[in-house]
Amino acid sequence: MARILLVDDDEDLLFLISEYLNSRGIESQLAANAAEARLRLEETQFDAVLSDFSMPGESGLDLLGHVLSRFPGLPFIMMSGSDYSSLKAQALEMGGREFIPKPFELKEMAGILEKALGLSCQPPGKGLHFPQGMVSAVRCIPRGFGRSIRTPGNHENQRRTGLARTHGVRGARRREGSGRLSL
Repeated sequence: MARILLVDDDEDLLFLISEYLNSRGIESQLAANAAEARLRLEETQFDAVLSDFSMPGESGLDLLGHVLSRFPGLPFIMMSGSDYSSLKAQALEMGGREFIPKPFELKEMAGILEKALGLSCQPPGKGLHFPQGMVSAVRCIPRGFGRSIRTPGNHENQRRTGLARTHGVRGARRREGSGRLSL
């Protein structure tokens, strides 16, 4: 499961974004300002940061500079309701991955995050089909997951060990002769 750090001084917006991302299978932690975000970044490993520009104390650009120096490669997405044309250019020049102008649609924001994370996320029941009785709560999966990987002897090793294709569910095995999966 992907883990995102959400940084904004608007608690209601943080809660709304967090709940929406959680419904899409993305875990989030919240920080009310850049100082709190720095502490969270030291305590926990994140897959991306989504931060507002305008906050008390340090700005989102200050936090972006910190993230780029301490955690190179960590996707940083800036959002702002301010004059975003010059801010967007500045954030992207510094190394930000994306820029989201406020107000925004939650679905669009999630799509931008998923793209930055390299995830393919779908709401439950949309496009992901599991055999009856299997866990169907999986929402976010890395792109390319579930594709057959061809390696020399792969098929032979599966046949020899009795492991059957399990649609990406760890620990699932086919019951002998039934064609059904069990966990």
